[in-house]
Amino acid sequence: MRKFAAVPALALLLVTGCSAFEQAPPPAEAEPATASPTAAAVTMLTKKEACVELFGLAQDGPLFETIELLSSSAQAAGAGEPADPNFPDDAVRLHDELAEIQRQAPDDIVPLLEDFRGPLDEITSLLDGTHTGESADIDAFKVAGAELLNTCAVYDQSGL
Repeated sequence: MRKFAAVPALALLLVTGCSAFEQAPPPAEAEPATASPTAAAVTMLTKKEACVELFGLAQDGPLFETIELLSSSAQAAGAGEPADPNFPDDAVRLHDELAEIQRQAPDDIVPLLEDFRGPLDEITSLLDGTHTGESADIDAFKVAGAELLNTCAVYDQSGL
């Protein structure tokens, strides 16, 4: 029970602040990086493909879901409300989705995804009992979220 109680406490620390971002023209698409011989089965995504995976078709992809999940959980914890019973499952699902996108993403957005996944890494380690006591870097999460929003905005297909 103590592990689950720590999850809303962590969420309380998260104030996403991923707001206004500038729209930049789409960068020229480079060919996806070729996989190393040891990772031959990994299909590499272009930046556009990775961004579409992150954004979803109606801004409902794991990037937005993660921001919403952590923000709503922090608000609930701050108001003394119980955690959403689906929070642990949603956190694990989003962690896994982002990890898969990161595994296939172009090198220039991998570090952003690593930082953005930090809070989810911490939450999943609390849930599975492997937490080392190290806290996620919330500032890195915010900066990475803003950078991913900015980088991927040019590929947004939602029309929103």
